[in-house]
Amino acid sequence: APSGMVCDAFRLMALDLSDPARAEARMDQSIAVYLDQRMKAVGALHTLADALPALGIVAAVLGIIRTMGSINQSPAILGAMIGSALLGTFLGVFLAYGLVGPVAARFGQIVEEDARFLDVIRSVLGAYAEGLQPGIALEMGRTTIPPALQPDPSTLERALSVSRFVAKSRTAA
Repeated sequence: APSGMVCDAFRLMALDLSDPARAEARMDQSIAVYLDQRMKAVGALHTLADALPALGIVAAVLGIIRTMGSINQSPAILGAMIGSALLGTFLGVFLAYGLVGPVAARFGQIVEEDARFLDVIRSVLGAYAEGLQPGIALEMGRTTIPPALQPDPSTLERALSVSRFVAKSRTAA
């Protein structure tokens, strides 16, 4: 989806430069659709995590009902049956809070990171579509990067210089 967003934006810019907002609106729409699809999976994992403790309780209740049907057995047998009934509760809580819940939370973080990454791309392409010079468009994109990940302007300039040098050496060959 992200590569399609970039290609679609350039295609719209190439076909009609009179309305740069059209390409940016299309990018916004592509990002929204992409994130909506990803967030549905996150929501499904959260729903599963929320349901697992209840399933564990149901397993425990069924195990206790089974144990009550064997109430005339020895205490050792009843103890083992009660222990297996309580294992259902343990598994439900453990899977919910120890496995599925954390996976859902991490997946949600990844989706949010993707959203920030796509927003930087949208910002750069939108600025370029408005007619700003590529260096200024890149600087506008740099400022949308979260501060903890944001390169300083000199790092960006060095990277641009290196890419220009590589591009020139490839065209000369």
